[in-house]
Amino acid sequence: MRNYDTRMKTVLTFVGRFRFYLACIIGIVVSVALAGTFFAIRTRSSEDLLVISYDSTRDYFDEIGSLLRAHGTCLVDSRHGGSLDQSRAVIRGLRADAVLLATPLEIENLAAKGLIVPDWKTQFPYGSSPFSAPIVFLVRAHNPKNIVDWTDLERPDVKVSTTHPDVSGAGRLAFLALYHSAARSGTPKIPEAFCRRVYSRADCLSMGAHAAANFFATTSQGDVLLTWENEARRATGMYGTNKLTVVFPPSTILGEPVAALINNHAQERHSGRCAMQLFDLMFSVDGQRSAARNYLRPRAAQVQQEFASQFPPVAFFTVEEAFGGWSNVMKIHFSPGGTVERVIPKKRLDSLP
Repeated sequence: MRNYDTRMKTVLTFVGRFRFYLACIIGIVVSVALAGTFFAIRTRSSEDLLVISYDSTRDYFDEIGSLLRAHGTCLVDSRHGGSLDQSRAVIRGLRADAVLLATPLEIENLAAKGLIVPDWKTQFPYGSSPFSAPIVFLVRAHNPKNIVDWTDLERPDVKVSTTHPDVSGAGRLAFLALYHSAARSGTPKIPEAFCRRVYSRADCLSMGAHAAANFFATTSQGDVLLTWENEARRATGMYGTNKLTVVFPPSTILGEPVAALINNHAQERHSGRCAMQLFDLMFSVDGQRSAARNYLRPRAAQVQQEFASQFPPVAFFTVEEAFGGWSNVMKIHFSPGGTVERVIPKKRLDSLP
């Protein structure tokens, strides 16, 4: 009995020491993590801007950031991804100073959470949209399947790639363009059935337009990629016209990305001065030229004239013109139980390498 008691005391002593050491280790790890977070917050100065943007503005922000740095001391750290995922990250607590998102829907979601001003449309010129960007077709060199209009996308021999409407602004605009092209027939049932046929044969539904364009260009998967004009032209310039061709359909949807200041974060970090310098640059003539050089259609009339030869004339329609506004689009197509859920199989989201 005495030996048993001695063994039990030894075991309990060991367990107690183990718990003590484990608690110490956990405490050290937590302290280091908190210290690292505190250090990171302290070392990010008011002149270091964190800008959250949609996937296809990487090259644009590289240039805009360099221009801003040349004019002063402000630095731009831009993070990119699918526009809806980016807005959700800000809502979950990502401490961004500014955003540039693909559609007004993401901006309205931020405004509903009190992160940006309700009258965001009047905060900057052109309805706070520094440039426009239509959806086009990126096809294989010389367009071997002669894909020229939206109706060609439902042909049995055509495999479509695009981004998912639940994640990507380009994906949402591509879906709306498909829907509208069928809706012009005037029969309510036709657009949904048309979209279902196209998406049922989709080769790839990915998360971001930039990765989707690179994947399309470097593989044989898919006959046509529905994407931003600037992304299609970037890919063609990078991979060559011997591999890729940009096709402008006779009529297409016009995306109007929106810039906004995240007020609370900018106030807390005292980064408002640098953020406003960034916005002033984006809407200035120099900033508009930067957009045009990156195949984003500028707003300023002067710059439009300077780059007229770079942008083919295309018949555009906007969400307001075709659907009566983004609130209608959200209610009918992108809300739970909406058209997208009925058309695209659930959990269909392809991860690209």
